[in-house]
Amino acid sequence: MLNNATILIADDEPIIGMGLSWAVRDAGGQVVGPAASVQAAMVLLGKRSVAGAILDVNLTDGLVSPVVEFLMERQIPLIVQTGVGIPDDLAVRFPGIIVRIKPNSPDDLIAELAQMILDREAGSLLPPQAANDTVATGCSALPTEHMQESSQDSGTAE
Repeated sequence: MLNNATILIADDEPIIGMGLSWAVRDAGGQVVGPAASVQAAMVLLGKRSVAGAILDVNLTDGLVSPVVEFLMERQIPLIVQTGVGIPDDLAVRFPGIIVRIKPNSPDDLIAELAQMILDREAGSLLPPQAANDTVATGCSALPTEHMQESSQDSGTAE
């Protein structure tokens, strides 16, 4: 599915980071990371180019904003997964950013990212539904299909 694509994983929860790493490898990709901090993610991005990324919003040293900015400036597909939404400034600056609320299936995230990478290679960075899937509300951008689920879920959020 990933055809040897290199994927950055950044999450401050080691179990989540490792689970995503295994899912990337199982899907035929190469893993960069997992990085638990913004600093570590930026160092990794300075050493290796990536085809895509799955990022948590809150890392050990702060918000993932610098990593998102770096990737978006280079039109590298990314998915932000979070239990808390994304900061307003990111939602405003990058209205098409894909946000998925935890918990979610690593396989689903990988499949979605793989499609985004294919779309980018075909000349379209974001899939057509991306702009419609994300709704900015208050201090977060939440995907509309998960808004009801996240308010009803009693699962762990970040």
